Amino acid sequence: MAHKLFSLVLVLVLVLALPVVIFAFAGDEAKAPAPAEVMQKQIADAIKVYGEKKEIYRKDVLDLFERKEKNARDKGDLKTLNLIKKQREIFSEDGKEPTLFLITDQKRFLELAKFDLIKAYEKTIKDCLKMKLDVEAEGFSKGLEEIKAGKIKVEEKVEVMKSKPILLEAPFGAEAAKNAQKELAKSLGKLMEAKIDLGKGVKLEMVLIPAGKFMMGSPA
Repeated sequence: MAHKLFSLVLVLVLVLALPVVIFAFAGDEAKAPAPAEVMQKQIADAIKVYGEKKEIYRKDVLDLFERKEKNARDKGDLKTLNLIKKQREIFSEDGKEPTLFLITDQKRFLELAKFDLIKAYEKTIKDCLKMKLDVEAEGFSKGLEEIKAGKIKVEEKVEVMKSKPILLEAPFGAEAAKNAQKELAKSLGKLMEAKIDLGKGVKLEMVLIPAGKFMMGSPA
């Protein structure tokens, strides 16, 4: 009798504990990042590294300007000094390369950094295709082609990726919604609209919807 009672209690414990275990596993799964988020993080990390290397490049070139300026001052060469100061100002504003001296090593360093960023894009696109993230792959591919073709500078791409999407707050008009949608697409590296082929002639049309907030119910 005692043995049967023990068996019954054990079964009850297992039955009661099973939902808890399942819930725990479900909770862990919910915390895991979505594949699309992982792919976006890969690009974000690569862009961050490029940004850090670009800052090293900028500081190295500015150090060269400092040394060239010191030499001009030591020699009492006012004409060269003024040219150096002018070119340094232009470089600081738009990154235009100096013509008074060579920056071959610094340019090579920056070109390698850009090459690494392009490789990161290519790897992420391949990973997306393996995981059937076609929409994400298309968005990253578009960004990669723009960088390669020089239609958008890599440093501008960095700023685009750093930009935060607009948070809509009701009431808002169609134009505001469209602008928020564009900013969200840029920050995520995705298209605003996409079609997914589900097979057998069935296509799913998807639209990127920006986040927002509104008041529900009476404020009173």
